[in-house]
Amino acid sequence: MTASRRSASALLIALAVVVAALALVIHAVGSDDLQVMVSSWLSGKPKAMDKLLIEVPGGPGVAYCYVSVRRLATTLEPTKDGYSQLLYFGEAPPGGLVVVKHVFNAVPVEYGVDSSGNTYIKSYEPKEYVVSVTCVGTDGRVLPKYSYTKYVDVIPTKLVNVKLVKWGSRMSGMAPSVGAEGVSASSTCKVVVRKEGRDGEGRYREGYCYAWVAFTYLNSVPGIKVALKIPDRPATAIFLSAFSKHDDTFGEGEWVDSGKHLAVFTYSIPSSSLKFVSDGDRVLVELKVEYLYEYHEVDGPDGSYVYDYQLLYPEGIYNDRLIPVGKYREPILHPTYANLLDTSITVSLGSVRNNMTDEVTGVATSLTILLGGKSSTAIANVYEAVRCDALYTTPELVIEDYSGEYYWWWYKNDDPLTFTVLLSRQ
Repeated sequence: MTASRRSASALLIALAVVVAALALVIHAVGSDDLQVMVSSWLSGKPKAMDKLLIEVPGGPGVAYCYVSVRRLATTLEPTKDGYSQLLYFGEAPPGGLVVVKHVFNAVPVEYGVDSSGNTYIKSYEPKEYVVSVTCVGTDGRVLPKYSYTKYVDVIPTKLVNVKLVKWGSRMSGMAPSVGAEGVSASSTCKVVVRKEGRDGEGRYREGYCYAWVAFTYLNSVPGIKVALKIPDRPATAIFLSAFSKHDDTFGEGEWVDSGKHLAVFTYSIPSSSLKFVSDGDRVLVELKVEYLYEYHEVDGPDGSYVYDYQLLYPEGIYNDRLIPVGKYREPILHPTYANLLDTSITVSLGSVRNNMTDEVTGVATSLTILLGGKSSTAIANVYEAVRCDALYTTPELVIEDYSGEYYWWWYKNDDPLTFTVLLSRQ
């Protein structure tokens, strides 16, 4: 047998071993979904799947419920016009479980190295969804008590990724706390509607608005100056509050924080353009955020109006500004986890890995939403969540020491996801 034939035979044997191993995995799991995914990989067009398990509320007087799932645009999987895309809409019995699947191209964005030094795929591009469940009573009226909207994020790490969307863990009307800092700023977002149409649910409207949202505080001490830096390779992004609004039986509802959404900086701040804070001054960093607005009207089987829900979520960050808030109170004692330095450094405001917590930093904005001649107020939070992969990174803090003396620095609460750095002199 020639060398080329031996190589070809070895390749066929190796491929047969891989196929047999995959077949054993499929048989062991017993999943048609996994079989479809494996087949896509073997065909050279690898796919992955997110499977959302959506809990439907149930209770006295609930006749039936509607379930809607929309996909939000991502870098590698954009939507037609940048707004959400309807993945699923249907009626469901109260107290049940609805399964919604989304198949997408498996593009790796995060890698790891195992104990043997081998590189492996840690995750594919994360996906974001909006799940809206609305229940109707036996009298034909919408029941806000048994209705909710959630923004759901999934970091795909496997061929099939299962996410349970639970009823009651955060319902519409139950916003998270703003934390110890309290409301740090106030701003207005005037919605402009730019498009109307129809989709699989019913009539819809799309629009946008801009608002200044508080992000974090910059603190300085004498001899130390600090500045916010926005990297651009990869792009910088943070998670901010995303809102929803369910009208009640009287046609009025409240905008509430219904989870987080990734807001991407559309600009960068290079080292040559840093805006430093020094000499013990303290400033609040505010970001100019574009919010996308959606109105969705849901029709019944006979085409008649049943209810509507609305979405408002952050998309891009277009500018920043520093608001003076007096002097920084330098702690008398530094914590045990503080770092002692006598030189200039740049630190990440965030984690060095993907982190999708549902906690908030405590820096919040009172946001007035103007729409159709009416106004309502919601609380815009900064979430302790980051994307750190091939597509996105976090903001940075540049600390420059011009005193030549030692100083201590640490993340607030020893947590880089607070996006706040504290300082003290030795």
